[in-house]
Amino acid sequence: MIVGWIFWARFKRVERILSGDDVIASWSYDPEEGHRLAREAFEERWSGNKRLFAIVAVLMVVIGFVVLVLPMLQDEDLAWPFVLAYFLLIPVIGLVAWLAPRAEYRQALRDANDVLIARSGVYVRGALHSWADPGSTLEQVTFEVTNQPPELVFVLTHLSGVGGPHSEPEVLRLAVPEGHEQDAERVAADFSSRGR
Repeated sequence: MIVGWIFWARFKRVERILSGDDVIASWSYDPEEGHRLAREAFEERWSGNKRLFAIVAVLMVVIGFVVLVLPMLQDEDLAWPFVLAYFLLIPVIGLVAWLAPRAEYRQALRDANDVLIARSGVYVRGALHSWADPGSTLEQVTFEVTNQPPELVFVLTHLSGVGGPHSEPEVLRLAVPEGHEQDAERVAADFSSRGR
């Protein structure tokens, strides 16, 4: 029920942002730039998923061998269907690792051109990056003019339970198109003056 409430709140937040409520800056990339940025995000996510899947697969094989296969080899009574189901999870996880970035990429291509910055989060490439979710905070917003193109950089943290409760950082870099530098400066100054 709590997870349902969180997803409902995120849905309503996206709805408000898309309707223009609480949006403090917005811009659109030209289609070619939007597609290039979507491709870069896809390649970064796919690379991370491959590494994570490799680690998870190795751990599952090692743990499965030690906990499930070795006892069976020593004539302990374990159900083969359970062992088979356990090891079949590995390709299922691999499939999800393969499909997720591709689905995000297709969504990003549809929404690749628009950036909406609101007081509660940023909607870009079809995804909401929110600091209004429970356990999430906005740590810093900077406008980095030395990068080419200049970037508006949001540093967020999200509560994570992986490996014990801790804050997981997320760095969101938004390329600022020519003509929107003042918008980016204003956004960075606005969040800095409010203490985030």
